[in-house]
Amino acid sequence: MKKLICLLLIFCSPILASNIEQVVVEDDASEHNGLLNGFVSVLTCWLEVPRAITYEATARPRSMIVLAPVLGSCLTGIRALVGTGNILTLGLCDKFIRGDIPEYIWDAYWIAPKPESD
Repeated sequence: MKKLICLLLIFCSPILASNIEQVVVEDDASEHNGLLNGFVSVLTCWLEVPRAITYEATARPRSMIVLAPVLGSCLTGIRALVGTGNILTLGLCDKFIRGDIPEYIWDAYWIAPKPESD
């Protein structure tokens, strides 16, 4: 019985070790991605204003004059704060801090899927 357990451990240990290495690599990549996301968010937060203008121009053209600058300014502040939070936490709390905000500005909608009525 001891020989059987030893043989199982010998044959299963490489499989277990390879799974552990994959988990560690994935965790390291996500941590660095969160930190990178923080720097990118802080540097590109100002792009929320032109994004809001193009989105509102296609979604609600009559009310975009008022809504787009307000929405863009608010989203600029939110993206800057989220990026700063990611930098301060070294990207460890990226998904918790970000919530439903797209990870990068180029992942957000720039053009509305279909026009809405005012």
